[in-house]
Amino acid sequence: MFNINYKINNNSNVYSDDLNRSVTVDGSIEEVNHLVNNGYLVIKNLFDEDQLNKFKAALARVVNLELNDPNTELLENGHYIRHLLDKDRDFHPLIEMKKPLSISRAVLGPQVWFDAEARVVAANIEGLSVNWHIHHRVIPNPLPPMFCYPHAIHGILYLDDIDSDTGQICILPGSHKNHTLNIVDGGNDHDQKNVVTLKIKAGTCLLLHANLWHKTTPTTKNAKQRRLILFGYTPSWIKPDVARGVKVKKTLTDALKENGSKELRELLGDFNW
Repeated sequence: MFNINYKINNNSNVYSDDLNRSVTVDGSIEEVNHLVNNGYLVIKNLFDEDQLNKFKAALARVVNLELNDPNTELLENGHYIRHLLDKDRDFHPLIEMKKPLSISRAVLGPQVWFDAEARVVAANIEGLSVNWHIHHRVIPNPLPPMFCYPHAIHGILYLDDIDSDTGQICILPGSHKNHTLNIVDGGNDHDQKNVVTLKIKAGTCLLLHANLWHKTTPTTKNAKQRRLILFGYTPSWIKPDVARGVKVKKTLTDALKENGSKELRELLGDFNW
């Protein structure tokens, strides 16, 4: 654990009381460097079994409500559920994840916003997988001299154990630094050196740079259900905009913003220069 004292260079006095930010990083310098250099960090036992069961129950409630909605995203590799924080209060402990949040502030700066969604993959379906991909597919080659590289930290919180039957995640360490790398759909693993395949227990969180190349191995007929909470920290000056998924008319996060601290409102997307 260590501290970073930030001072934001802002030419306005309107928010001058908020320019000095102290971040207590709930992790080691070695962990932060591992994320920076390799593009990923495994955090074990982020939540206990009781909290994981609460997340699972909340996810089941939301899935049941959305199944017949015309905007429900039922894709080949799972059912996607967006806007989790607005759909059930039992997801709100995600906002308070000290280690992922503080480490993200150590690498992105003190001003970030947070969002969470989920994916549910059914059991006993053979051959489901996610091909090699990155999340921010906007980087041109050649790289323009003033291009704003899309840094963000994305996380996967596993609600179930993951093994070779259920489909393990494979990552390519350091690939977030190579903007010319492009692995085509179905790319052969033998063409990629240093691929790391992770076997993960429920309650584990995997932090990824948004542009670290990763994939999952195909499921087998013995696959168990796979439930994931997918979340991300993005610099606050990059405004959130998710145009997909089932939306809600009255958001729970609006109530949180109304009664919350400045820091909480910023995490939920409110930001001013």
